[in-house]
Amino acid sequence: MKRILYIILIFSACDPGEIPINPPTSELLIETIPLEPNYQNQVFYDLSQSSISSMNIKSEWDIGILLDSNFKIILNSANFSKVWVTDYNFNDSVDIANAQWSWDATSGNRDSLAFQSIDTSKVYILDRGLNINGSSMGIYKVQFLELNTSFFRVKTSQIELFNDTILDITLDQNKLFTSFSFSSLKVVNISPEINNWDLLFTQYTRLFTNPQIEYLVTGVLINDKTTQVAVDTINDFNQINYSSLSDYQFLSKRDIIGYNWKQFNFETNLYSVKNNINFVIRDFEGKYYKMRFIDFYNSQGLKGYPKFELEELIP
Repeated sequence: MKRILYIILIFSACDPGEIPINPPTSELLIETIPLEPNYQNQVFYDLSQSSISSMNIKSEWDIGILLDSNFKIILNSANFSKVWVTDYNFNDSVDIANAQWSWDATSGNRDSLAFQSIDTSKVYILDRGLNINGSSMGIYKVQFLELNTSFFRVKTSQIELFNDTILDITLDQNKLFTSFSFSSLKVVNISPEINNWDLLFTQYTRLFTNPQIEYLVTGVLINDKTTQVAVDTINDFNQINYSSLSDYQFLSKRDIIGYNWKQFNFETNLYSVKNNINFVIRDFEGKYYKMRFIDFYNSQGLKGYPKFELEELIP
């Protein structure tokens, strides 16, 4: 009698129309980014797809015209480029011996960019920096003649030549920035559409103080229009979960991940990764991920292959 009652209770506890649902789960991924030993590549990464969105040689572009601000321009600082805002007329001879160079703030602050607020009356001197072989890519005069939300009209020439060119840079409305090359005098297809990338693995120019020195570092910049990051140096990576999110302050500072998750040993000439630094990331869809770097070398022992753990945080 007890057995019959037990069977009845089991069947009566289940609605014949119900289908058991397994709770959502996430998978810990290990990803490697191929910057190459000379750091020649820039790699855009999409968290939601767990994949590389696009990749390019860093010297393929010079400036990016931002669409999320009032006529602002960023440098491709992976090339060690810099800008001098002058009072010259365009056809004047320019003496760069007394140049007052400026660099973009690595934070991405729109009020701290080398080009500052674009003034159509100003002539800008752009040092394009160095190519992947360490050779100068030249110095150019640049004047922006017309600015609107569809295109920028630009006058430019190499500083030592009087080979003026006037052209229109058509702005791509689907990207965070439109990339332009002064080598080809063309818009180049570099970044994916704005919602198709979160992280940019790249070299970039970092300004150090006391004394001031400009230095190329290798790390990660974020899509500061769609992505926010919190840094956790207290909790163990494996213990971070969805319920931890209320403990974090998320920021859209462009270099919040940066380069300092690794360190260089001058005695061994090797990099090591700081395994106590965790990053918690929120993407444009409102999804959350935890990320931790675990290596900077590939299986052949070559540097320039940052490896990281990545896992989506599921409610």
